[in-house]
Amino acid sequence: MSYLCRPRSPLHPPIEVPSKAKESYDGLLLETYPQRRGYGTKTCTEWTNLFASPTEDFKAFLQTWLFFGLLDQALIPSPQKSSMSLEGLCTTLDRPHRTIIDTAKVGSLVQEWLTLRHSSPTYPSNDRPKQVIVFVLKILNCMERHDQDEFSVPANSFPINLVEYLMVRPVKNPLSPEITLSINLLLDTIMTELQLDPSNSKSSHRNVTTFKTNRLSRWASPITWRMRKDGWCQYNISMLHERLNSSGLCFASEFERPLPYSSHPAIRVTQVLNSGAITEPSKDDGVCTHYRCAQTILKPEEYATKHVDSCSGCVDMVADRNEVHDILLKQGTFPLVLVIDEDDEEINLHPYDDSVSYVAISHVWSDGLGNLSRNALPKCQMLRLSRYVRGLEGEDTKGILLFWLDTLCVPPDPIEQNEQILNAQEMAIALMRKTYEDARAVLVLDSWLLTHPIANIQPTEVLMRIVSSNWNTRLWTLQEGALARKLLFQFGDVAFDSELGIEDMLHERSTVPTATLHTTIVQCFEDIRALVWNDMSRPNLVALMHALKIRSTSVASDEALCLAALMKVDLAQVIKAPEEQRMRTFWSLVKEAPQWIIFYTGVKLQDPGYRWAPRSFLRPQSRLQDIRTNLPLRSQANILGQVTRDGLRVSFAGLDLHIHHVGPIQGAVFFCNDAGQYFEGTIPQEQNAEKIAGMFHHDHARFFTQMEGTSYLVMDVEGFLKANRACWRCIRGRPAVVLHVVLQHEAALSMSHCSGLLAAPSDRRSQDGSINIHGICRINISRLGTADECIKYISGLLNIPTNDFQPVSGGFQRSNGTIFPIADSIFSSSPSWCVD
Repeated sequence: MSYLCRPRSPLHPPIEVPSKAKESYDGLLLETYPQRRGYGTKTCTEWTNLFASPTEDFKAFLQTWLFFGLLDQALIPSPQKSSMSLEGLCTTLDRPHRTIIDTAKVGSLVQEWLTLRHSSPTYPSNDRPKQVIVFVLKILNCMERHDQDEFSVPANSFPINLVEYLMVRPVKNPLSPEITLSINLLLDTIMTELQLDPSNSKSSHRNVTTFKTNRLSRWASPITWRMRKDGWCQYNISMLHERLNSSGLCFASEFERPLPYSSHPAIRVTQVLNSGAITEPSKDDGVCTHYRCAQTILKPEEYATKHVDSCSGCVDMVADRNEVHDILLKQGTFPLVLVIDEDDEEINLHPYDDSVSYVAISHVWSDGLGNLSRNALPKCQMLRLSRYVRGLEGEDTKGILLFWLDTLCVPPDPIEQNEQILNAQEMAIALMRKTYEDARAVLVLDSWLLTHPIANIQPTEVLMRIVSSNWNTRLWTLQEGALARKLLFQFGDVAFDSELGIEDMLHERSTVPTATLHTTIVQCFEDIRALVWNDMSRPNLVALMHALKIRSTSVASDEALCLAALMKVDLAQVIKAPEEQRMRTFWSLVKEAPQWIIFYTGVKLQDPGYRWAPRSFLRPQSRLQDIRTNLPLRSQANILGQVTRDGLRVSFAGLDLHIHHVGPIQGAVFFCNDAGQYFEGTIPQEQNAEKIAGMFHHDHARFFTQMEGTSYLVMDVEGFLKANRACWRCIRGRPAVVLHVVLQHEAALSMSHCSGLLAAPSDRRSQDGSINIHGICRINISRLGTADECIKYISGLLNIPTNDFQPVSGGFQRSNGTIFPIADSIFSSSPSWCVD
């Protein structure tokens, strides 16, 4: 991809993109291109066979459709058509003979389009490029979910077109990883440019909606394989996939890996066996996975404080323990350390007060700057830290001689029970927020960044190194970066001011590739600096969720401490709680939480009244824990529910499903609404559909012991919907299992797919009229359409001819007299729910 931004000294040549296309795009409507090229309607079986064994012609067609067609249809106003032809964009190479896409020409073409776009007064009113992007994204997503079982797969015999097939049948992408990457990059570039305003400001980049590489295609990506070959840890690669867009990934893959002398052994999967069991390495075997880096896991029995590389051995300098305790417990403040000179033999501590200026130092313990047994560091490290602090420039930090470092200023865990040490430690942790907020600057030390001088390096590259560093993957460093007045990163030659660096980056000459890269950098820093950038008097829990999802920690109970500090709740109460109860204590102190959180699909607490509350927002530690957690949009942060002892009180529109019988399809229920539209509700495979399917049967209605066997379904809609209020009265009739659907958006049933949370009545009674419910699992809702369309769908699932079904009251009757049941549904207005 020669048109992309690259580091000053890239490790690799640009990735070549083969051209399989045999003709130029015809310039007509993208959505109907398959029909014009002979790929009209086929049965599901025929489409499945074609994707299972794709011909070269089919691969060529897909590249022309999704890459060259995207260029042709999305670049409006259009550059010269001659420059968009197959001959104009491809180059033939020898040794070996091959035809590749000349990505430099693609870059020039997009740059020409950008110039035309900015000079066209009518362009902003043209929505066609956005429509094209949404369409191509939808097609790519359908070709990247072949191992998901989100929705049922029909095996019908009636013909459908290619787009219809892809919407209902997940398939494996037949395009090469390089071609898929080229489409992703093009989408990335055009999406960014469509949303940026000409000011190129920080706020403009923050508001750009980007997409990340699909989680199923990432491990087949040429970027991933290149990084693994270079020795990158699987965990770091996974983190970058979560954090960066495609342009950012390409840029980061050109760096030499962090910690080049560390080994990151991993299990290489060469064949996936059809086994129901998932095994994983034990926690102490030193194997890195997509979910954890073995090198960053703190092992107390093995941990050793490191000397600087040039030191052959020196004495430890120890902070006086009694003095540390006195400052914390008697003076109620935290200690600071005075920088040392070569002839100093001891550490001098000073209590903090408002008149004192100091620098707080942030580091990753796996780099060796910690100490588990005492407040001590080798003298070589003390001299190095002193040199860094003295070397700081800038009006706020020049001349500062005091610093704070947790290794020296927070009492370590005592070997034996010692109340004074524990009290001093709790005080130091309780003061942690103030420690970082009051510092003139937070200075970050990361072993990878420290090995690189940055003289004459562009800010974009410097910032990308910071984004890619190990420091940016740990839990505690989020707090340290989020609370800092000024955030500095120490490199091999100088400390780098991240805020000034971002401003300098955005003042660089903006081109198509740099703008795309700038967006991913700005958004990565927003995860860290949201509290400062947004001038938040009220912390934003949704912003913290997004920042935490790509971070990890060696001590799970630390997450509640970090959240409490950032959310400004009583940290002392969280500290004093037993470790296994800290997250519950945190939620009890939060008075309000985003209403959306009831739809969170990750692991939740099991304490009564808090079963709606996530147990963790951090990256899962194993595949067994990874169930595709979802996060709210940042725009949903201010729609809040009230935390009560019974649960989270929220308000949404609702839908009643009255189920009298269940059909033969395991884990599924079909229903229709008053307008004659039919729907299917299914439980995803990872939610243990077999175990929960029985809850739909009337014979199992006793499972729902409260409110006369009524159950509830809390429903989430993934997308923005137009409000369409309506209120229908509940059906009164014979006993039935009733699923109550609470809609996040009121026009939910106009969507093709949405998801929700299956819930049962709670045994608690609300005093304020709210309906108390207890969440069980997620459920997916698919809109099937009319009765005829529903019959076609069901006949495909059961492999029964469509003419064997006839609509009757309560369902579809077969010729043998049996009835396939269809539940009734009724839409209701927005009640108040108390979700446990």
